Amino acid sequence: RDKLVTGVQTCALPISFTAFRLIRSLAGSPVAGVAGAIAYAAAPVARNAVWHGAIGPLVRFAVATAVVAILAGAGRTALRSGPGRVRAAAGASVLLALAGAAWPPALGLALLVGFATLVALPFAGDGALTRRMFALAVVATVGAVVLTLAWTMTLFGADAATFGFVPRVPLELIDVLTGRTGRAGAGPAAYGLLVAALVPLALASGPRLAWAMRGWSLAVCAFAATWIPGRLAPDAPVPSPDGLLVVAALGLAIAAGIGAAAVVDDLHRHHFGWPQLVAAASVAGLGLGALGLA
Repeated sequence: RDKLVTGVQTCALPISFTAFRLIRSLAGSPVAGVAGAIAYAAAPVARNAVWHGAIGPLVRFAVATAVVAILAGAGRTALRSGPGRVRAAAGASVLLALAGAAWPPALGLALLVGFATLVALPFAGDGALTRRMFALAVVATVGAVVLTLAWTMTLFGADAATFGFVPRVPLELIDVLTGRTGRAGAGPAAYGLLVAALVPLALASGPRLAWAMRGWSLAVCAFAATWIPGRLAPDAPVPSPDGLLVVAALGLAIAAGIGAAAVVDDLHRHHFGWPQLVAAASVAGLGLGALGLA
């Protein structure tokens, strides 16, 4: 466990910088990047994975921002050139393969992101972006499976635990929403992140609102993947909730960052009223969330 703590501390800066770049590009604001990076770093999933001694979810936590950045970049720019498409697919495949080698369910990360983007389509619009992101997610997943084929071929006939699926005590819904899979997530910080992530749904507009909706779709899909199996089959083997909730943490961080940008850039257009109350909720939420880093 001490080695895991050292590894997390060593990787914290590059992971936060990747989250900053991703969320800054989605919102078009460095304020969003900073707020989103804080929200992602403050999410309890990584600390709970350390507490559980689980390296796989930590690797997924590390690569998730880069994978989503590749998918979102491909969706937004269309990557009309052949080399651009190949580079994006190859980069995402390598990242998924690395994560999958540490935790096999991580091979499905890109597919979960693509599926969440499809779910958000009625609310966020832009069918062309959605199709490009989903298509690249499928290609990257196939590429990751090919890259790990020599290893996965040796696992045919292995039990579910070999693939990271073991019976677990079902989590209550409130524990799933706050990421309380271990010691972290029991305080007010996790609730603050949820409040901050709700802000853009009231203040943001245009592309920012669309990406906030996609962020919430990521979170809701991850919440569902974590909570529903335990309700339907309490004794069935399931993957680590820490690993599944990584996607929820990133989705909430995207929404919280966009909310911060909306407060800074858009709120000055309004007179005193409910927007100021929403802004106060955003600041309080991010402040509570930041307590998770203390």
